[in-house]
Amino acid sequence: MPKRKNGLFDNMLKKPNVVKAFFEASKGKKERDDVKAFLEDVDHNSDKIIDMLKSGFKASPKTRFTHKERTNGKVREISTCPFFPDRVVHWLAMDQLVPIIQRGMDAHSCGCVPGRGGSEMKRYVESLLRNHPKETKYCLKWDIHHFYPSISIDRLMAKLRRVVKDERFLEVIHEIHDGEKGLDIGLYPSQWLANFYLQDFDHFIREKSINRPFAYARYVDDGIAFAPNRRKLKKLMKEIIAFLEQEGLEVKPTWRIFNTHEEEVDICGWRISSDGSRIRKRVWKNVRATILRVAHHKVTLALARRMMSYIGWLKHGRTRKVYSDYPIKEVVAKCKNLIRKVSKNAENRKSALLQGA
Repeated sequence: MPKRKNGLFDNMLKKPNVVKAFFEASKGKKERDDVKAFLEDVDHNSDKIIDMLKSGFKASPKTRFTHKERTNGKVREISTCPFFPDRVVHWLAMDQLVPIIQRGMDAHSCGCVPGRGGSEMKRYVESLLRNHPKETKYCLKWDIHHFYPSISIDRLMAKLRRVVKDERFLEVIHEIHDGEKGLDIGLYPSQWLANFYLQDFDHFIREKSINRPFAYARYVDDGIAFAPNRRKLKKLMKEIIAFLEQEGLEVKPTWRIFNTHEEEVDICGWRISSDGSRIRKRVWKNVRATILRVAHHKVTLALARRMMSYIGWLKHGRTRKVYSDYPIKEVVAKCKNLIRKVSKNAENRKSALLQGA
């Protein structure tokens, strides 16, 4: 068992760490009134957060609303909270916890992890299908039902105590999540804690399952496993369902096993085969609409950032025709100029404040 970490709460009380957390939490939000108010006196507001932590941090009431995703039409309940002090405290706490979580993370656990987004999952699956066609002939694909809301906060805290010794720090983590509906979608700590919650599951498939697959990867709550025969994957699925039930989670009944030589692997917005990848049709509709909107209308900062995110997608698939049929270069230049203009002053001010903290 790895040595449990201590002293995390004391690190949260250091002003340079608070200032750093503020700028991380405010990224892309500096035009909001509550962020501007904090920015007017970062030094004093940082001291207030430190005093709140010393006296016992109490989370503000959360606001919840429903949101329909552009890419798949799913309706999710999103939680939000005030920027000060909550979001700053969230980043401050996770700056201490993330290195500990990453230490035990599976190499192919993707999603909500820097450098391991949908493009990394896509590259990994492409490589498997191209270089190991026999071993990846069959694919098992599953999804966890209502993953974030189903996570038991008590089980999560028990898992955290295996790697963190600092009880004052754990009290802050527990205070962030009220436990009524598991982890809150929309809060920064949730994405890391959700990945951490499934680390035991990842290790089970890799090391303990009697039906270990040839390859395995997970994108948050979406899992895929490959094997040369269908029977082994059926047995593995029974183990997966049983293990996740012990963790208080349920697999959607839509799980399936299919032949990768006959059907593409549909995950992370891509349809992947050994010949390459193409964007899922409903995702492309959103990408195309955004390209045309940027090309022919005034661009907002949010729209520019969304467009640049889509450009990142286009670089990783069979999209040569997109570049020939649409004014991609002009669109990129328009978005970059706006983002650069907005970011320049904010970065200069951040550097000055960090040096003075």
